[in-house]
Amino acid sequence: MLLPLDTNQPSLADQAYEAIVAAVINGVIGLGDRIVMDQIAESLGISRTPVRDAFHRLENEGLLLATGRRGFVVREVEDDEVVELYEARKAIEGYAASLVASADDLDERVARIQAVVAVGTGGDRSTKAIYLANQAVHRAIVVEADNRHLLASFDGLWGASVAHFAYGQLFPTKLADDVIAEEHAPLLASIASGNPEAARLAMIAHIGEGAEQHISDQ
Repeated sequence: MLLPLDTNQPSLADQAYEAIVAAVINGVIGLGDRIVMDQIAESLGISRTPVRDAFHRLENEGLLLATGRRGFVVREVEDDEVVELYEARKAIEGYAASLVASADDLDERVARIQAVVAVGTGGDRSTKAIYLANQAVHRAIVVEADNRHLLASFDGLWGASVAHFAYGQLFPTKLADDVIAEEHAPLLASIASGNPEAARLAMIAHIGEGAEQHISDQ
């Protein structure tokens, strides 16, 4: 019989994947840069096998392009891909916001979302930390919608490396630590109002602002 896996410990391939994505988000690895398995493996202090798995996952998700001899290049995410990501988010997260706003225990749900907002970045002002804090707030809203399929769609949409890169570009390190609370205050106020349609439109507008900023920064 097979022994149960320790699900609390991410695999080396997962750790390599996260390290590479973080390096791209933070600008350590730039667009068009060529990265080689052996070099990354040596830098991370692990064997080439988990790095190979991470590279192939990143390739499948569209962030890396193979260039031969175990080398890959970081691909620039096109504007149309970014637009598609944001449009899908509007549908998923907009509906989630309306469900939260229509809940009988609205105050309790909003309080749980606010608790996530309050955590913020924990004082870490790196691009990755701000990006993850923002993601946590949006995920908390979808969690409070209490719809497992919406949550699965959210996780799938946000989980790809292309999405990490696309959204992560919006959060430079110069932003203050309280930016998460400031940026989401109007959205949470709309949800807390108890008006489902207002909450849906507020979420769509909030996501649309991010899309516009992303495209204008290119």
